[in-house]
Amino acid sequence: MSGYKVVDFIKGLSILLIIGIFLFSCGYFDLNDPLIGTRDNPDVPDVTPEPTNTPTDSPTPIDTPTDSPTPLDTPTNSPTPLDTPTNSPIPTSVPDTQAPTPGNTFFANNVQSNSITVNWNPGTDNKTIVNNLQYKLVISLDAATIDTSAEVMAITAPDIVLDWTKGADTTYIETATGLSSATTYYFALAVRDEAGNIALYPLLSVTTDP
Repeated sequence: MSGYKVVDFIKGLSILLIIGIFLFSCGYFDLNDPLIGTRDNPDVPDVTPEPTNTPTDSPTPIDTPTDSPTPLDTPTNSPTPLDTPTNSPIPTSVPDTQAPTPGNTFFANNVQSNSITVNWNPGTDNKTIVNNLQYKLVISLDAATIDTSAEVMAITAPDIVLDWTKGADTTYIETATGLSSATTYYFALAVRDEAGNIALYPLLSVTTDP
């Protein structure tokens, strides 16, 4: 090959290279396309790649609301009823109907022609304390007029030696004065509790000195 032909060949090759670069830059063909150079070749059929199905996101299923079961009423424990307090009956006091018990002695210890002194022991009671028991001492010339509680209650002065007096206010010794000499006198001693019950000591008979 002569030098001129080589030069012409190189020129032609350069022109083809330039044309190819231009076509490539215009996007006419892709280097990754296995059919490069066949677009304008009528003998080569166009192979159009089938489009691939782009997967689409399946719609998120909507939860179908289900009817919530109606909550059952929780039984509540009924409060245990409190016992209604009953008022305790106020104890009523039992009336005191028991009479006191007289002391065990009632005697004369100093007898004169015109006076007599008598002594006694205090009585006792189921309710009234000893010092609150009351005493009444009466004198009479007739025993029959002072031998019951009612008669002693009815005696008035001057036949009263001691009128109802608490034991705390007496020494259990009393003296009857202004008497007649050589005369027999009868003494009745009554004891009374706070409820009004009365008891009598045994009747005492004493004769004054001449």
